Formats: sequence, structure tokens, C-alpha cells
Amino acid sequence: MNRLPENAVEISDGIFAVGPSLFLREHSVLVFGDVHVGYEEMLNREGFLIPRFHISEVLRIVGPVLDALSPATVVINGDLKHEFGTISDQEWRDTLKLLDFISSRASVVLVRGNHDTILGPVARKRGISVVESFVAGRNLLMHGHKLPDFSSDDFIKSERIIISHEHPSVTLSRGPRRERFKCFLKCAFKGKELVVLPSVNPLVEGSDIVSERPLSPFLSSYDDCELWVLSDDRQVLPFGLVSKLIEELRRMEN
Repeated sequence: MNRLPENAVEISDGIFAVGPSLFLREHSVLVFGDVHVGYEEMLNREGFLIPRFHISEVLRIVGPVLDALSPATVVINGDLKHEFGTISDQEWRDTLKLLDFISSRASVVLVRGNHDTILGPVARKRGISVVESFVAGRNLLMHGHKLPDFSSDDFIKSERIIISHEHPSVTLSRGPRRERFKCFLKCAFKGKELVVLPSVNPLVEGSDIVSERPLSPFLSSYDDCELWVLSDDRQVLPFGLVSKLIEELRRMEN
């Protein structure tokens, strides 16, 4: 049985949030998503000149989690790369660097996201398959940009669905200071538990669950979701129901 790091927080039975990733202890599966390799190259083309630190920061985030948990399998739950129609030079280099880093420690599964339209050539260079979903026991892992086939055995037999895509975050205030934090959500979907992961991309904070509408078709509202906030030091903190947090934030503003 994998020994859990001190910052691991159980958000469901046997399911632990560790930094921006999720660990399925019974199956020794580590899940994270929305890496968006190539994002900073896109920003540079649009005139935003930022240093190229994205992949180094992702490795700095993911590396200690891999070392602490020693998972058998790592599932990258969609949007490994950013560009839709091309594979940029940076995406080639940095995607292969990340895959080599992970595959030296665990087997790798790539779930296809909406940005992964031409991920195949990169994956084939390392002999890694790209799949539409992944099953671990009663857990169905999908990117979350489209709904599953409700008549499929994978969906029918699942008790929990784990998605990315949403990039959930929440803006919190302390006096005049306002800061946005990534977060996990636990909701319900067609009688099953739905867990939503934050993006592992350090350059993107995400969509604010208080002021923005859901992106994923799995979600019509955030209100009935439970919320766990990821702090700057990668601690995972329970915040209760989103609807209660919204009430409290509005009360503080009045």
C-alpha cells in the first residue's frame, strides 16, 4: 500500500487530493490533467514575452508527488498539449521531456482532451497509446469536454467519474487583497459521484466558480458541489458547499 504524503487529503473514499493531482490508492493510479504544453509559446506569438519555465515548473510540481507515492500508473487526463491544429517545436520537446520523466517512474496513460487533436505522433514516439477514457475499478476517467456513452458498460458500472477540462478556481479576499486559487470539486452526475480536478498548468489560474459558468457538459451549476481549495503551498483545504461559500462572499461584500 502506497504511503501517503502529509499534504494528502481524502476527498472521497480512498481518493486523495495531493497538490493538483488525484491519487486512487486502491489502484495505485495518479491522475492530473490540463498540462497545456506549448501554452507559453502561444503567448509569445501573441506578443506576451514570458520566460520559458512552464515545463520545468510542471516537473517541479509533479516530481515530488511521484516520488512520494510511487504510483503504478499515471493518467494524464487530457489536454497534455495546447495547440489544436499543429505540434509546435516547443510541444515536441517539452511533451517528450514530460513523458520521459514520468515513464521512468510509472506506466503512462494519455486520455484525449479537446486540445489533443494531433497528440498521436508525439505519443507514438514513446509507444504510448492515446485513449478516450480509462477505467480503474469503479472509477471512469475522462477529460470532461464531452459526455460518455450512457449505454456503455464503462459508464453503467462506474460509481465515480473523474474529469479535468473545467480548470476550476475560486477568488478569495483578505482585506483589499483578492487572490485566485485552484480548487477541486465533488458533485453528482446521474446518480454517480463526479470529481473535477484543477489544471496542473502553472500559467493558468482557471475559471472562477463564483462568477463564471461551467465549461463541461457534466456540470450545469457549481452550487451543489463540495469545494477543496489548493493553497499556494499546495495544501488542500476543505471549504464546504460552493453555494454556502457564495452566500458568505456576498454577505462580506454587503
